[in-house]
Amino acid sequence: MIKPLFGVAVAAVAITTSSASAQLFSEDWDDGAGAGRWSAPIVALECAACGFDGNVDYAFNYASIGAPPAPGTAGGTTIGIMMETNTTVNRNEAGAAVFQGEGVGVVPLGFNLPAGDFVLTSDVYMFWNGGGGSTEYAGLGAFSGGTATPVRFNIDNGDGLAWQADTDGDSGVDLYRYEGAPNNLETPLGGYEDIPNGSIPNVVTGPSKIGPFNQWIELKIESIASQVSFSMNGFVIDTFDNSGGAFSGGTVLLNQSDPFDSVNADDIFGFSNVTVFDNVVVTPEPASMALLGLGGLAMLRRR
Repeated sequence: MIKPLFGVAVAAVAITTSSASAQLFSEDWDDGAGAGRWSAPIVALECAACGFDGNVDYAFNYASIGAPPAPGTAGGTTIGIMMETNTTVNRNEAGAAVFQGEGVGVVPLGFNLPAGDFVLTSDVYMFWNGGGGSTEYAGLGAFSGGTATPVRFNIDNGDGLAWQADTDGDSGVDLYRYEGAPNNLETPLGGYEDIPNGSIPNVVTGPSKIGPFNQWIELKIESIASQVSFSMNGFVIDTFDNSGGAFSGGTVLLNQSDPFDSVNADDIFGFSNVTVFDNVVVTPEPASMALLGLGGLAMLRRR
């Protein structure tokens, strides 16, 4: 279930400042040439004989699904990278319809994460087309080797450390952590209903568990002194203890997956349920994190 880090997460929102850091990596896809800077789609399939029936668009105009410019966008542009999965009825070599969970991911070419502390952020828009409850997950990962991408039900645990959040709370378990080799673990982190409403800014959780669909959110991975955390809109959802050094090096992973066999149909706007990423940035950890640690400890002492 969700780890009890809620008090520290509130401190993070209050204490962390926007102190400038040199960017180690950034991508906004605005020039339309992102396909040359990112890998070909990395695919994970439950039914290898069925093939991949999704798509990656490296120069997607997300205004076409009604999304406004992402919060981190300069100049009002609306170009990002779009991923979709399970868009047709999957069939095996004999032509029979079969269960197919699948995922797709991409990594930037020629970029490796630093050995020291870092912060990875991305603006993410999980589009739900209104055609029934969705079962798509958006994922952000670090330390990826660029050879695997995670999908729920142990279809694939990826090759780094990654987290996924689903679109609208319709999947039972909405939040997952994936650990690739050598750990090869999938860890359920609970549902949006397990997080008190008001904890994640601008995302409805608690009993209503509406989730983050059809709005821009910020997903973040912070690696600080061997503690790697995953947050949504500044709220820390999970922290992984990497003090054993299981994960290092590698690069950034962007991911979408659908582990269920329902067809991801294009019900509204002619689009299936898609995930859009924009404004991916990696920076060294800012000095303000020292204040964050002190603030979190002080709050825990008071509690």
